[in-house]
Amino acid sequence: MEQVPAEKLVLTSSCALLHVPFTTSNEDFEEAILKHFAFAAEKLNELRDLDAIRNDGGAEALAANKALFAAERVGQNAELAARIAGLTDADYTRLPIFAEREEIQHKALNLPPLPTTTIGSFPQTKEVRAKRLAFRRGELSAEDYDKFLADQIDEWLKWQEEVGFDVLVHGEFERNDMVEYFGQNLSGYLFSKNGWVQSYGMRGVKPPIIWGDVTRLNPITVKWV
Repeated sequence: MEQVPAEKLVLTSSCALLHVPFTTSNEDFEEAILKHFAFAAEKLNELRDLDAIRNDGGAEALAANKALFAAERVGQNAELAARIAGLTDADYTRLPIFAEREEIQHKALNLPPLPTTTIGSFPQTKEVRAKRLAFRRGELSAEDYDKFLADQIDEWLKWQEEVGFDVLVHGEFERNDMVEYFGQNLSGYLFSKNGWVQSYGMRGVKPPIIWGDVTRLNPITVKWV
């Protein structure tokens, strides 16, 4: 920086602030976790600190930042590390080969050259949303909630059969936002309380935050098949 004239230096955020949540002050993570995050408001504070450091100030902010990055952040999953260390070339080879799998699939499914299907997720009706909210609030038992979802799946599978689709979908009534739902079934993720970002248009999502080694806790979709 000493060799570059100040008028040729421009400080800016690492990404467009449109694509990050507003502020971490709306979150309830423990401090040991929260101090690693910088949403839009915090990124602006970081720019202020960088400007101070550039002008021979901000020693306290710089020291705190160095200490933050020097500290251990992510606890490793020892079991996962052992599995990865034990991988061999055979683990990256899928058998039978695709041509053989394709032939087996054609014989088993007997689909036409251009099979008909529909989008995998059906609209989340008011009833579906109400049941999910009741389940989250503890007003509906897991058994009753699962039965409701199974009934929804059965209803719409029958509809697809009546319409004459070749490839049926189950509608994905069990999930809310797809990314958040899958993240909740994996270890190594954190979930913000108000970390909303724009997905597209008027749609907002709260993406899971990768915080540790990611592993699958249980089968995610098999239950609903």
